[in-house]
Amino acid sequence: MGEFLRNFCSYSWNILSFISVILNLYFMAPKIFSKLDFKMARVSRRKNQVIRELNKYLQYHGHNVEILDVSPNFPKIKLNQKTYELPECLKKEVDKAREEVVYNEKQAIVQYDMPSFWDLQNVQVVDYATAKVLRESNKGKRPSSMIITAGAVLICAKKSAIILHKRSKKVETFGECYHTLGGAYQPEVSLQEQLNISQDRNSLMFTVIREIFEECNIILSPSAFKNVPILVSRETDTGFLQYYALGVNLTEEEFKNIDFSNEGTSHLIDFANLEEELKKENWTPSGKAHVLMWLGLHATGV
Repeated sequence: MGEFLRNFCSYSWNILSFISVILNLYFMAPKIFSKLDFKMARVSRRKNQVIRELNKYLQYHGHNVEILDVSPNFPKIKLNQKTYELPECLKKEVDKAREEVVYNEKQAIVQYDMPSFWDLQNVQVVDYATAKVLRESNKGKRPSSMIITAGAVLICAKKSAIILHKRSKKVETFGECYHTLGGAYQPEVSLQEQLNISQDRNSLMFTVIREIFEECNIILSPSAFKNVPILVSRETDTGFLQYYALGVNLTEEEFKNIDFSNEGTSHLIDFANLEEELKKENWTPSGKAHVLMWLGLHATGV
């Protein structure tokens, strides 16, 4: 398996100038995957260079995505119990949006200029209609707040494949584009609401487990995230703050049971074909960034 990926990386030099840097880092990294230790003392030796080069690439190609950091663990979340104070000028738009949306689920937002992306201690809860209006009101400029999301670069090392999600035409952003699996964090809700509404407690890992179940019909164990580095990135045009596990490895049995929902369709890419797929334009910017970061950190999970 290691020999196969070494060959894959050696043939990937000419994708794009940035991708050549990423794959070069991968090629030069240690080859004993099973013994890798992803504590930051190890990862930091290459992660900062990968982040710098990746952000240069994203900026050059006009992608409104920024890679912020990589950590060994998901951050813990502490919700602010105070009601979110909506700007007066947006209240009518929010009321209208509440009449139009079908599922007005609770979401969590944080300030764009928060001091630390790994210390989510002042997370505010809003409904989807409010988050939607806040996002749309900031089009063309830096958002004032960000919606917390979580997901994973999902792979099956035994099958030499990466699992992507092809978004449907119905979604609001990047329809029919390939993306990594994930979605919005659903905040803790009151006892009465828990009877009818799912929630993610205070765990972004649970968000990933729930989203993969909803989109793939696979129930992951928390042990699947052991030694998997966590990427944090943000989309400046959509206002999404993303926490993604880079290289969650499925068993062969889990791989056989993949069944994507009507939110999109499954798209399985062999490692041998990943170079050609990365050349294509039908990716969400953040989805491509997540995969490239995964490669830059030595294809974790393989």
